[in-house]
Amino acid sequence: MREIAWRGLCQKAPENTIAAFDKAVTAGKWFHFDLRMLADGTLVCLADTTLDRTTNLAGPVGEATYADIRRADAGAWFSPKFRFERIPELADVISFMNKCSGKGLCQVHEGGSGLISALAVGLEQLEGGRLLLTSDSPAVLAGLDSARLSVPLVYWAGSDWRGQLSACGGVLSEGGALSGIILDADQVDEQEAAAVRERGLDLYLFGATREKAERVAAKGLLS
Repeated sequence: MREIAWRGLCQKAPENTIAAFDKAVTAGKWFHFDLRMLADGTLVCLADTTLDRTTNLAGPVGEATYADIRRADAGAWFSPKFRFERIPELADVISFMNKCSGKGLCQVHEGGSGLISALAVGLEQLEGGRLLLTSDSPAVLAGLDSARLSVPLVYWAGSDWRGQLSACGGVLSEGGALSGIILDADQVDEQEAAAVRERGLDLYLFGATREKAERVAAKGLLS
């Protein structure tokens, strides 16, 4: 059973920072991180559409450039101990993974027209560790599949995951890259988990208690 630390081990360090990812890897966990595109095409680790909550800056992420955010403080909001923690670029995360053989789940958020091509360039540097790509956007998922990035895709789906898959392009066709689905643990019973597995897909539960995860895993239904 894979245990994935959401936005890194964000109980111990500021979310979506190298410090949080490092603590997750040290604890033997995979780490999840969000990826958004800036106005200049730079890919950075930020969950929100604005800079306000997790940095000392303000304004929409999509209107900022790397020059605007390169010195942003992404840690002081969490604790003075993490003052001056930076917003990582995708390149920083890839470098971190190469050094420690970390395992990551990258959640790709909707962006501009250059999003997929920028991601493809960044992933060329991945040498160590293991990476899965996920998105809750059917359009992004279809774009990732069409790009043939040689990285497994996982759909972050809602309760109507069967219907939603039809909007994700050819991810389930022969040669499609979809390998799994993420579902809200509160919406999944053992029958629903079995339905995912019957399609040959891995199942990941978001927000699951250890008890529920272990119960589902014991039946061979959880990745």
